[in-house]
Amino acid sequence: MQQVVEINAIEDLEAIRLRWTALLYETPEASFFHTLDWLKVYWRHFRDSQRVRVLLVHRGGTVLGILPLVVREGVTAANPHEVLTYPTINPSQFYGPLGSNPTATLMASCRHLARTSRDCDSLLLASIGEHDHGRTANAMQLAGFCPHEDVRATIAKVCFDASRPAYLSELEAEVAERLDYLDRESEVAGEIVFERIRPLGSTFGDVTPVEELVEECFRLNQGVHSTNLATGTSVALFRDVATAASRLGMLDLNLLRLDGRMIAFSFNVHFDGAIQQLCVGESAESCTFQPASMLMLRMLQDSFLRKDRYIYITESNGDFVSSWPTQRLPVVSYQQRLSMPYRTRLARIGQWLTLPLARI
Repeated sequence: MQQVVEINAIEDLEAIRLRWTALLYETPEASFFHTLDWLKVYWRHFRDSQRVRVLLVHRGGTVLGILPLVVREGVTAANPHEVLTYPTINPSQFYGPLGSNPTATLMASCRHLARTSRDCDSLLLASIGEHDHGRTANAMQLAGFCPHEDVRATIAKVCFDASRPAYLSELEAEVAERLDYLDRESEVAGEIVFERIRPLGSTFGDVTPVEELVEECFRLNQGVHSTNLATGTSVALFRDVATAASRLGMLDLNLLRLDGRMIAFSFNVHFDGAIQQLCVGESAESCTFQPASMLMLRMLQDSFLRKDRYIYITESNGDFVSSWPTQRLPVVSYQQRLSMPYRTRLARIGQWLTLPLARI
């Protein structure tokens, strides 16, 4: 018999940190964004306008899985709107439950949400097909929902698949050929140095201070042409994500320098050989070559050597993605409109009418 316990205070989650971490390592295709540390960073920056709803699915006295959710405020000129969704900050981010049995966790969580008090206007869950395998739509339908399916973004994926040696050999050769061309183009520019920062984390006594590097990356802000964090992402959020990832051994920061000054960066997180690119940028100064493209190629070449499994590349990194043999994966959202009690809706409208004009 499964039982769902809901936690609505972020400070109460620290008591289950050990179980959360254990479930993280059991989760298929887990990422930095499944960690409790990410949720706490997220909450630090967005708590003023949101509510947390973390669902713990119990079976036989043990936490089988965890589904972290937040209620976001979305106020428009037409009407107030709140959505219950995953703690993500960009449409191309995807998510899912923690634990070795995500299907059971989703099914129990959706049944819980269907029968509990509805304090929001809609439920929205997003994932990619190769991770989700249809479980989100099925769980919502079995709970009595009729979700609307929508492709809200796409991401690109490059695999370093050792089980396909011919493909991998061709990919390595393509990277080497393109790098050779860019190296010749950049010979007259000066000394170019590629640096990859991937600390092992606090468990191994290896945490890289990232504050100055974050500031240096943000000084390239005018040249940033791709971001998965958020439009107008603050340096404080960028720094907190980097610090948390470094402490966990999940930071993957790639830098390209020309005569000592940074000309391109790629800010990634990684877990179990899977890399997610969050933000990539290059200097706005004129160069005889493409710094961001050279950085990406150096990064791929290094990933071959490290035996990484794959990397998700930001779709808005258009020049590189369009010219490279990548998989294009849709990020699919499943949304269910929720009917709220009449009194709750009246109270919501009353709160909305009292908001400052600047927020309407």
